[in-house]
Amino acid sequence: MKNPPEQNPMKILWIEREDSDYTPIETVPSEFIPLILPYAGVYFNQDADCDTLSQNIKLPDFSIWSHEIYAHENIILAPQTPYQILALHFMEADGVVADISHRGLFLLNEKEVNLFNLHARFHTAQMEAGNVIFSFHVNILPASLPKLINKYPELQHLASMEIDTTSGPLNKKPYKISAACQELITAIYKCRLIEEQAKYYLHRCCIDLYINFARQDKLSGIINKVSPAMRITLKAVFDHLKENIKEVFNINRLASLYEVPVTELKEAFEQMFFISPKAFAHQQKMMAAYSLVVKTKQQLSFIAEETGFKSWNALRKAFEAYYGYTPISVRNAQ
Repeated sequence: MKNPPEQNPMKILWIEREDSDYTPIETVPSEFIPLILPYAGVYFNQDADCDTLSQNIKLPDFSIWSHEIYAHENIILAPQTPYQILALHFMEADGVVADISHRGLFLLNEKEVNLFNLHARFHTAQMEAGNVIFSFHVNILPASLPKLINKYPELQHLASMEIDTTSGPLNKKPYKISAACQELITAIYKCRLIEEQAKYYLHRCCIDLYINFARQDKLSGIINKVSPAMRITLKAVFDHLKENIKEVFNINRLASLYEVPVTELKEAFEQMFFISPKAFAHQQKMMAAYSLVVKTKQQLSFIAEETGFKSWNALRKAFEAYYGYTPISVRNAQ
């Protein structure tokens, strides 16, 4: 006979923590090793009820977390943080109903994103046997937000959100994870860099995740009039910009290529991906340039040509503006 849900075993899930009592990698079962990120601290627990792999990357301003939880029995997850955090949370697999302290039930659906204000209290979520949760979130301290907004004006919309003493989502409704955000999450998971080179790259990925969410929340009140046919075209444009980083961005040429008026292309692209075509093209160029800087010994003139910049000096200026460091300092970082 099964236990009533409230009698299921409770499993604490730290969604932020101060210690570095990491699990030695050699003690993690071999089937979990491919999931481990090179720059992350790993917390692994395995018992008869569930397997839990949590990973944390601490950066200036941000704390990246991923959790993979495999339930063998019905359990109660109890996410906990030692202090107040803002958590930009992406539910990648299997949804759960969370019981947020002082707020009540909240459905965390698969492939949805929310920005949570969470205080140092227990929150719970029922998880059924056989379910798998893949949860990814990027935390910041509320006190860090004004500094980030000042440095990155694209985050200004977040200043309008009311951060109070009650835990819960700051957005009025959950949003679907955008393709642009999914690209960034994938980039974080594929990152095989360590130390300073990882830190600079991942910090910018976190900034871009928050910028994309801020834009998505700002546009949430606008009726999306993008037709199914236009969505197919926009996805083609999205893929084109990813795959043709060597091209110098030209919105008029892009609009002509896909037979869409320039204004319509700009507006529809941003409504669908929450980033402008120009900004997305630049993001892809910068990520490719970073990879070439740290993984090859090619001169900047070659990297500039490969990423669509007119000169190595133009690339250097864009790179430093984007990452906060010059290509040479990143290449030499340890």
